Amino acid sequence: MKRRIGRLKYLPFIACQLFLCAALTSCGELFTVDEEKELESGVVSLERSTLDIMVGDSYTFDVQQRPDTLTDKAVSWVSDNDEIVSFSGEEMTALSPGRTRVTVTWIAEHSSASCMVNVIPRWTENLRLYPYDMLVFANVTVNGAPMDDQMMVAAFAETEDEEGNSIYELRGVGRQVVEQGISHVMLRIYSPSSKGEMLVLRCYDRHRMLVVESESAISFDESGKGTLSDLYPISFD
Repeated sequence: MKRRIGRLKYLPFIACQLFLCAALTSCGELFTVDEEKELESGVVSLERSTLDIMVGDSYTFDVQQRPDTLTDKAVSWVSDNDEIVSFSGEEMTALSPGRTRVTVTWIAEHSSASCMVNVIPRWTENLRLYPYDMLVFANVTVNGAPMDDQMMVAAFAETEDEEGNSIYELRGVGRQVVEQGISHVMLRIYSPSSKGEMLVLRCYDRHRMLVVESESAISFDESGKGTLSDLYPISFD
C-alpha cells in the first residue's frame, strides 16, 4: 500500500507538464517571436563604387542610410592614402594623382561602404612644346549633348615606360570659344612628328565624375582639322 501512494504523489507534477506542452504545441510552435520588436540594424551605402576626379577638384558623396527611422546618422570618412585625397567634413578634395579607396562608416550602426577613387593630373596647356602643332575646330558632344563648362576634352599620345607599360602623355587641351557667333571647342595638339601620329581623345565629365574615352582616335596632321563652317565632330558616350 505504501508503494502505491509513492507513485501517486508524482501525478500532479506529470499532469502539469502535460498541460504546458499541450498549451504550447496548440499554437504550432514552442516559442513565438514578435517581429515588430526585433532590433533594427542600420546599413550605409554609396551611390557609386568608382569615381574619377581631377587634382584640385572636390566632391561630396551621396550617402544613403537605411532604415530612415534611425536618428543617429553620424558618419566618419577615411582614405587608404591621405596624400591622394583628404576630407573636410563630408567633402572630399583630390590632392595628388593616384588611386585610393575611401570608406564611410555609420558610427552608431558599425556599417561601412567604400568607393575606389582615381585621381587624375590636371589637364593644363602643354608645358613640353613639340616642334609641330595642329589646330582642331571641333563640335564636341557628350552623350549626344553639347559639351558644357563642367567638361574638359584633351588629346593624349600612348607611349611606353621602361617596363613596357602603356602611359599616356598629354598633348593638348581644348577650350570652349565663340567665334563669329559659332560656339565650338578649339583644341591645339602638339607632336614630335609632322604627321601620322595617332592620338587618343578623352573627356573629363564633372557631372558624372568620370573620364570617358572617344571610340575614334585622331591622326596628327599639321594642316589641322575642321573649320568654323565645318566643325570636326568628336563624340563621347
